[in-house]
Amino acid sequence: MDLNDTQDKTFWSLFLLAFFMMSRKSNLVPNSEKEFDENKQLCRGDIIIENDVLIIILKWSKTIQFGQRKLRIPISSIQGSILCPVNAYKNMIKAIPAVKKDPAFCKVKKGRILPITYKEYQNKLRYLIQKTGQPGTFLIVSDSIAKYVKLENADVYAFRGASIGEITYQLNKNKGSIYGGYKCLVIHCGTNDIHILSIDQFKSAYCNLISTAKLLFPSMVIALSGILPRPVDFEETGQKIKDVNMALLNLCLSYEVEFIHSYRYFLKCGKPKVELFAYKDGGLHLNCEGTRQLGLYFKRRVAHLI
Repeated sequence: MDLNDTQDKTFWSLFLLAFFMMSRKSNLVPNSEKEFDENKQLCRGDIIIENDVLIIILKWSKTIQFGQRKLRIPISSIQGSILCPVNAYKNMIKAIPAVKKDPAFCKVKKGRILPITYKEYQNKLRYLIQKTGQPGTFLIVSDSIAKYVKLENADVYAFRGASIGEITYQLNKNKGSIYGGYKCLVIHCGTNDIHILSIDQFKSAYCNLISTAKLLFPSMVIALSGILPRPVDFEETGQKIKDVNMALLNLCLSYEVEFIHSYRYFLKCGKPKVELFAYKDGGLHLNCEGTRQLGLYFKRRVAHLI
């Protein structure tokens, strides 16, 4: 963390107070900017500085749900330590001044004071843990096909209904937070474009995606996974998926990024393996076994890349 950076000062104070208070996240940050509740989450006026002690007033907790009493928590300073919660809080409020009813942990957006959200808190913490340099860690960014992939050495960010353009947007949006600190980036997308884009439009969209990924993450190995054949629309899209995957393979060779032939493992005798797809939605998504197989194939391929 850069403790000269305004936003990092806020996160550092948030992390330290969360630790020393042993507080639930619901007391510190809301789930979204619009869900901030001054009666539940801490406001600036709820944190009082008395000499070298912070007095933190909790108005709501699991056992105080109706405001019948207030809980006062003293947090002492740790002289000469970077882990001092009092100094961290003082540095934060100096960097981002706010009034008593404003969120205790906030950011300035277009001139407005807005709360740090739980997602931002979680993503920042996860990013910092990743920066510790655990070997072999890789990232999967995908549409909903890989949503439930769970691997010990991988993190998955899946976006429901995402197109190639949406995945490109997400990479740009989160380039400095969640998507840093990995050795390899696996991208799986294109499924939701199959009924919309022509082959030439696919090529253009994939070119933009690959160029963006290479520009944003020059030190990471980048791999693109082919579109999977699905039972739900294979009769209509099977040949087009084959053509798109071939075009993507050639683009990967041209851009010197890796191509993952994941679709091969979901075909049998030229048709999708129905036993790997969900029965209830007609084969629109993978079932548990299909998800497990996709994750294991990603893991095996990445092991040869990093």
